[in-house]
Amino acid sequence: MKHFITTLLLLAGIIHFAAAQNVQTGYVKTRGRLDKNNQVIPGIRLSGVSIVLMGGHSTVSDADGNFRLTIPGEKFYLQSVQKQNYVLSDPEVLKKQYYCSANPLVITMDDPNVQKSDLLAKERKLRRELEQRLRDREDEIEAMNISLEEKNKQLSQINRERDDNEKIVKQLAEYYTTLDYDLLDEFQRQVNYLLEQGDLEKADSMLRSRGDLKNRILEVRKEQEIESKEAKELKQRQEKLDESKAGTQRKLETIAADCFNFYQRFLLAHQNDSAAYYLELRANLDTTNVEWQMDAGAFLEEYMANYDKTLFYYQRALRHAMALFGEKNLLVATCYCNMGATLTLQGKHAEALSVLNKSLEIRKELLDENHPDIATTYNNIGAVYDMQGEYPSALEYNQKALNIRLAVFGETHRDVARSYNSLGKNNNYMGNYATAIECFEKALDINKRLNEEQSSDVALIYNNLGSVYFANKEYDKVLEYNQKALDIWLQIYHENHPQVALAYSNIGVAYNKMGQLDKAVEYDLKALNIKKSIYGAEHPDLAISYNNVATDYLLMKDNAKAMEYYEMAVEILKNFYGDKHPDLATIYKNMGKASSKQGDHNKAIEYYQKALDIRKSVFGEVHPEVAVSYNNIGAEYAAVKDYDKALKSMQKALKIRRAFYKENNYDIAVDYGNIGFIYNAMGKTNKAVKNLQKALSILKTIPDINPAILDAYAAMIDEVKEGAKKK
Repeated sequence: MKHFITTLLLLAGIIHFAAAQNVQTGYVKTRGRLDKNNQVIPGIRLSGVSIVLMGGHSTVSDADGNFRLTIPGEKFYLQSVQKQNYVLSDPEVLKKQYYCSANPLVITMDDPNVQKSDLLAKERKLRRELEQRLRDREDEIEAMNISLEEKNKQLSQINRERDDNEKIVKQLAEYYTTLDYDLLDEFQRQVNYLLEQGDLEKADSMLRSRGDLKNRILEVRKEQEIESKEAKELKQRQEKLDESKAGTQRKLETIAADCFNFYQRFLLAHQNDSAAYYLELRANLDTTNVEWQMDAGAFLEEYMANYDKTLFYYQRALRHAMALFGEKNLLVATCYCNMGATLTLQGKHAEALSVLNKSLEIRKELLDENHPDIATTYNNIGAVYDMQGEYPSALEYNQKALNIRLAVFGETHRDVARSYNSLGKNNNYMGNYATAIECFEKALDINKRLNEEQSSDVALIYNNLGSVYFANKEYDKVLEYNQKALDIWLQIYHENHPQVALAYSNIGVAYNKMGQLDKAVEYDLKALNIKKSIYGAEHPDLAISYNNVATDYLLMKDNAKAMEYYEMAVEILKNFYGDKHPDLATIYKNMGKASSKQGDHNKAIEYYQKALDIRKSVFGEVHPEVAVSYNNIGAEYAAVKDYDKALKSMQKALKIRRAFYKENNYDIAVDYGNIGFIYNAMGKTNKAVKNLQKALSILKTIPDINPAILDAYAAMIDEVKEGAKKK
């Protein structure tokens, strides 16, 4: 569900379109590059390139790389661009909608080996430059005459920036590897060269040499006002007015380019607030530019976790994409897909499914059925069902995504491995543990064949394997696999990183289940402290750690401390998500459990009821988590001997599970057993025996059921019958 920030060169094409024509000319070339002396090495024209329109004409570039395409209307898509031993410099060109124009369509291709070499070289260079800047700053801080507290604070900030460097390196290296210096003017070439060299101060100075952006924007706005008035004047001024408009547009595009360069400058400096400011400034320069809105939204989501603002930009992008191109357009589909990802993160699952299905409908109509973008949409829909606990539906959509990726990429591809990982998670949640392990092992095997055994993806697979063994209560293996994940993540990210915190957290939970509570608290607090240093004090990920620490203290019988941590988790989640979020329901459930252990059953019912209200609002009435809440409430009413209310809650839980699962399983058997226990406590022996026997008959159909469980239920039935005889 990750969104990518598109490059400036691709975005510029959407601003200005000429009238529709029947013929589009253009040429194919390799990218223009810079040598070590900042001189452009021009690209080479490519002959014999096959260019195919979506549902229309095809052609081949001539000896000079030139081509002519016959366009049935004024809008068109490229279906494929192919030449042996070459790949598109930027595959995104196949997703763009073009308008016929008098300007030539320039398509750039690269030797994939050269492209890969360039990418790796730029990654290495950026890593060195960023690390050297951080070391220089560390030396400056060490030499400063400041308090130890202030020094540690500044050094901690540098460590956080160091953790973010790899993401920045990947993003910018990919951008520079697709950049065609032939298409840049001298100023833009110099600025990009300075940014690529890591000389942020000189780049900043050059960018500012053109004057204050706000003043330049004001100047353009004033010119636009004058032009608007002039447009109403005599026809003889039209030619002059058109010329002025073209100049203003060039200024606007130049300002937009500078905004994007400022964004890169502050991204490299880990100043995300400033980076976001310049992307938003560019987006608001031209609110009809769809890609600019999407870029701003994507950054605000990934780096700032500002989901409301993200949706604002995505919705604006959607409105203008539909106004420009109509409903059935790939850019519209992308807007819907991005909105779906953000709504999923907000826990708004119904809205997410609605827009994702719109995206899917458009993509299926316009793209080949085995297109990777359709696989991405299936994957995102599966993620929503996964979040809702509707695991069979999640499994169905993730399987569809896998089938497409296998057809397109073959078995050995990173996206195929990720699909196997998603399927493993689905099967794990559904209790299909052997199948889950098989999927995870396939994902591992693919990564090994790609020589990526030490990648973050592999660490995530180890983490997920640990979750399978956790479900099976094999806690030694949970520790083994999470330690493997931790070792990889520490090697990649070092200590201060969310993935490292995840591994610490999982290890802490395993120790909790093993009864080694001191170690559990140790690892859970490690996870909590990392998250605090990365996110600050108000991020929702902290609530998970607060919950885990609280559970540790609860088992250590320090109820006061447990409730203190639970309350901190509640406060964060309410501030971030509001009063209706599934994670908040989980915390309330745990607080109910804590109150029950303290013997305060009325307070426990109050917390369980809060959890129930949230789950019903999020998942609807028929959902396993809603059934769990009814079970918890029923157990508390039974504890205070209010058997009528206890029975009513237990029966609601059973009704929900039978409607949700459609067939008998372990949870349904337990529900029948619980109802049997309640009837026995009420003195209704016949109903008690009937429900206990129903539970036993279901349990006997479950493969690999522990015989001790069957014996316990059989003994309970005999005990109830014997008690009835004595009466």
